[in-house]
Amino acid sequence: MTRPATRAQRLILMAEYVLEAGAVPMQQLADHLQVSRMTAYRDVAELQSSGVVRLRRGMAVAGTSSFTETNHAFRSSLHVEAKAALCRAAARWLRSGSTVMLDDSTTVLDMVPIMAEMAPMTVITHSQSVAAEVAKHPQLRLFVVGGSYRRSFESCMGPATVSVLSQVTADVCLMSATAIQAGVCFHPLEESAQVKRMMMAQSDA
Repeated sequence: MTRPATRAQRLILMAEYVLEAGAVPMQQLADHLQVSRMTAYRDVAELQSSGVVRLRRGMAVAGTSSFTETNHAFRSSLHVEAKAALCRAAARWLRSGSTVMLDDSTTVLDMVPIMAEMAPMTVITHSQSVAAEVAKHPQLRLFVVGGSYRRSFESCMGPATVSVLSQVTADVCLMSATAIQAGVCFHPLEESAQVKRMMMAQSDA
């Protein structure tokens, strides 16, 4: 994988990696993120203070039996004001009557109440958390894309998800990426990247 551009991005990737595996040797974790063992220990110490990951006998261990809730809650707690500001800025791309694809990032959750004020609108998503938020607003139409469910992301991925997305279109796609460099979006998981790539391909903007 490409080394994360910032420490915040690295912490997110570290949390997701450990939560997905359940437990990871510290050296493996350092190698995966392309950092020194000492840096990996410092990062795990920070995640441990949040209750996301704990250190035990040279292993980074998921801090709870509920991987989904911890992972989602951790990502949702990061950069809250910046995410809200991004959604307000992105609203200029939307028009009443539009069909919008939303990915499984916590960033786009703030878009839902904004879209509700601009209804009628249609949301296409593969995210359980986004779908649940849209369901609170009956003025929004909802199309949920199924597939292989990934608990750590609260969303569906895989060939079935990509296949269904290839058969629908949208006016706008709103999504996030782990990093953007030279106009290229980066995400560490290939199956997630495939879903995002198809969403962009099937949207006008």
